[in-house]
Amino acid sequence: MDTSYLLTRLLSGFVALVVLSVVVFFLLNVLPGDAALSRSVATGDRDSTERLRANLGLDKPIHERYVDYASDLLRGDLGRSLSTQVPVSQAIGERAKATVELAVLAGFVGITLGVFFGVLAAVHRGRWIDAVVVAVGSIGIAVPTFWVGILLVYLFSLELDLVPAAGYVPLTEDPMESLRLMVLPVATLSFWVMASMMRVTRSAFIEVMNEEFVRTARAKGLPPRIVIVRHTLRAALIPIVTLAGLQLGRIIGGAVIIENVFAIPGLGRLLVDSITSRDYITAEGVVLIIGATVIVINFVVDLSLRAINPSQGHA
Repeated sequence: MDTSYLLTRLLSGFVALVVLSVVVFFLLNVLPGDAALSRSVATGDRDSTERLRANLGLDKPIHERYVDYASDLLRGDLGRSLSTQVPVSQAIGERAKATVELAVLAGFVGITLGVFFGVLAAVHRGRWIDAVVVAVGSIGIAVPTFWVGILLVYLFSLELDLVPAAGYVPLTEDPMESLRLMVLPVATLSFWVMASMMRVTRSAFIEVMNEEFVRTARAKGLPPRIVIVRHTLRAALIPIVTLAGLQLGRIIGGAVIIENVFAIPGLGRLLVDSITSRDYITAEGVVLIIGATVIVINFVVDLSLRAINPSQGHA
């Protein structure tokens, strides 16, 4: 692997995080209200607003606050929650487990089923199963994720009473109950992922299946399974891996909506709650962690693409 390429990618990732921190900090801090006002209104003691604002450092000019915040970030300190005074890193660590579980399950189910049905549709192009896959893919991309979640709750929880509508139990405490509670959130998020993966996999396979080396493999009498796995799938990996990486990044963002629909105490709920309470330090920390995760995923995907085909290294 080219060292200069790695350094360039690492530098671009760092610059992206810096820009993200600046944009998020200033956008959140120019919104009306702050944590001091929110806390004083909640306690009914409005006279303490200015005193709280001074104690929390919110009375400083915005550029000075960003310099202080950036200095803490360079030391690996995400700061303390303005609402609870709990370290932001601790709050994120406690909430990240639920988001990771949701993202991993949704990513695995969505990507696996998307590739499987995409290949199936390409192999049976022009038949009924191909038409079904194309229709489902179009619906999955067009329909809002939250609407799918509400529809699944109504059908499988309220009408059929098969699974709970909301809730969360850590996987380490009760694996079976945790997976049971994750059925609807994972189905909602993975449906969107599966739809995109099916369409891209189908298109990539159809294109590769028309290549001369695939026709040669068939002419040699190789079994269809060998032709599909060893020849067609390998050649179609670049667009599939690229989209899979992009989908993983979108899953992290999609979890913000899904966690609030299904009452999952993950990073998405933490982000919404912190914005509602004007706890911008926590909100900034969550956004930065999500942004860093997406950057790392894109970096890994880029390296994977260069390993598959060194002449094509862009995600």
